[in-house]
Amino acid sequence: MLIATGFGAVGWFLTPYSIYGKTLTMFWPGVAVFAVVVVLAAVGKGRVWCNWVCPVGTLFNLLSKKSVCAHKIGPGCANCRACFGNGGKLEAKVGDGEKAIPLSNSNSELQLGSSATRREAIKGVAVLAAAEAVEKTTDGGFAPVSLPGVPERPAPVLPPGAVDREKFNVKCVACGLCIANCRGGCLSPSTDLKRFGQPEMDFRRGYCLLGCNYACGHVCPTMAINWIPRLERKNVHMGHAIWKKDLCIRTDGVECTACSRKCPVSAIHIVEGFPVVDKGACIGCGACEHVCPARPMPAIFVKGFDRQRLVWPMSK
Repeated sequence: MLIATGFGAVGWFLTPYSIYGKTLTMFWPGVAVFAVVVVLAAVGKGRVWCNWVCPVGTLFNLLSKKSVCAHKIGPGCANCRACFGNGGKLEAKVGDGEKAIPLSNSNSELQLGSSATRREAIKGVAVLAAAEAVEKTTDGGFAPVSLPGVPERPAPVLPPGAVDREKFNVKCVACGLCIANCRGGCLSPSTDLKRFGQPEMDFRRGYCLLGCNYACGHVCPTMAINWIPRLERKNVHMGHAIWKKDLCIRTDGVECTACSRKCPVSAIHIVEGFPVVDKGACIGCGACEHVCPARPMPAIFVKGFDRQRLVWPMSK
């Protein structure tokens, strides 16, 4: 769309996704840019930025002037409230003559709209409560289990296909599409000010599935996460696991093999009752960290690579 409008690089700099992402990643310079946007949006009648500066909004504004559809209110009108703009007065256009008919506040349709808004608010609260209940981790669906803490990783684990950390930090605009489409549920926005909002692995609620086929790479609009055809997911090494003996429950006389049993690439082996990580085979998927029962911190966690390893199979 930006190329079609002729804005090119300037248009990409002004596009909402880029501004929002840079606001999160650069923080203070981004906050300054965001403040300028807010001021421009408040000048005059407002929406100066959206209608005249942003290339996407400018195009939509020009197209809206040629619209052949007008807002009309009649039987079966939805609760869009697009007609509320004349000092709270509601007017309806009826028939082909475009005759305006004022509607009083006692009108049944107006009351229906107000009632629908209250129902929507109650429904929203119920949805949030249900979501919170679903998010709770349970053991077999009965006993609640506490989530582990977040380990202090030497380096965060990037999504598969974000090959170079430095290039990823520059390209990623923190749009959140990869987080929303993560099938393993292990991507979450970073809270670090230097990379605020950018995705990183959080293995407390899930791990990177080998069968997802680069779902995050397919939806990334800036190629910060690459979809790598001809290379299976198991051949992209995001990092490797690190085992902490002092945290492992095996030291309490109880043998635990959860990490070795869960590893999808058989990179963890039990040697004399203790897990040993094969760093050459480990792909950093986080399955071992996800299932580790040690609390308050997992006894095994993943360290991310600054440059991910792409292991290309030998041709036959």
